[in-house]
Amino acid sequence: MAKHVSISPEEAADRLAIRELVESYAHCADRRDAKGQMSLFTADTHFVVYMNAKDPKASMELHSREELAPVFADLNKYAATTHFVGQSTIFTLTGERATGEAYCLAHHVTVDDSKRRLMVASLRYLDTFVKTGSYALRYALDHPTVARVTAISRRKLGISHPKLDEVLHQDFADCSALAEALADQDGAVFCLGTYTGAVPDAELRKITVDYTVEFARVLRDRSPNAAFSFLSGNGADPTGRSRLAFARYKGQAENALLAMAFPRAYIFRPAYIYPVEPRKEPNFSYRFLRAIYPAFRVIFPNLVISADDLGRAMVDVTMRQGNAGGHVFENRDIRIMAASRDTAR
Repeated sequence: MAKHVSISPEEAADRLAIRELVESYAHCADRRDAKGQMSLFTADTHFVVYMNAKDPKASMELHSREELAPVFADLNKYAATTHFVGQSTIFTLTGERATGEAYCLAHHVTVDDSKRRLMVASLRYLDTFVKTGSYALRYALDHPTVARVTAISRRKLGISHPKLDEVLHQDFADCSALAEALADQDGAVFCLGTYTGAVPDAELRKITVDYTVEFARVLRDRSPNAAFSFLSGNGADPTGRSRLAFARYKGQAENALLAMAFPRAYIFRPAYIYPVEPRKEPNFSYRFLRAIYPAFRVIFPNLVISADDLGRAMVDVTMRQGNAGGHVFENRDIRIMAASRDTAR
């Protein structure tokens, strides 16, 4: 009989996220979403294929996310594919990294004139999973005009990149120790925050207002010419009259930032941020919104923005020259930025 032991909520969430990640890979493959498949891999991914399990020599070996594009595009030669994900096992699991194994049956349909052929492939995946940083961080690292990226967080990101300088900092109520790290920066994207209801009201205000102002103070002192992009939220109320604590506190943070007279200050007010990659949703409302997102996006397009589009917009605006002063971008504005970028690409 198997012995069952209790696990922490964090470990349970990590295990669920890994399972959803594996299933997302299959989902994207069946829908020919090569971009979605590629987004599930790190930029420096190591992708190895063994067509013959008994042959120690790899049939294919790739060393970056970009090299995966033709591999996933090759699925277009089939009329249809259906992946059935079977059992999966987690071998190791730490706070930032995990290894595991998953089995899958891939059904590939080929149509030749009136003949239909079915090829079934039995697949075994051996994967290493890492917790990566935000979409803004990933995009900044890949941005051709960004020379260096300083990522400041409470714990290690679990990724490596030649452009990345990682700084660990625990107490954002006092950012004096970040003075050296924040010196001579061209811009900052500040996304630190928490969900309403996740912490007591006093803690929500501290995280939303005090942490933001303290970080901005040190940045303004050490990099007076830097641009500052702040992740606020839909409904933020600079007048302080809102009954919603989240709206009042975001409004207070916005007012404080604009008063610091950064040469360029950008306030982003997204509505529902759709998490492109699987995650543990913080409450029922977020689980519900994720479930109805396909329909919600069509009916209320200006009330949603995908996490990757938001991250890219924040980095693009921060790196832009000009546009002096303070600027506020509502969800509609962020969508226009994302659409303009896709059109220009």
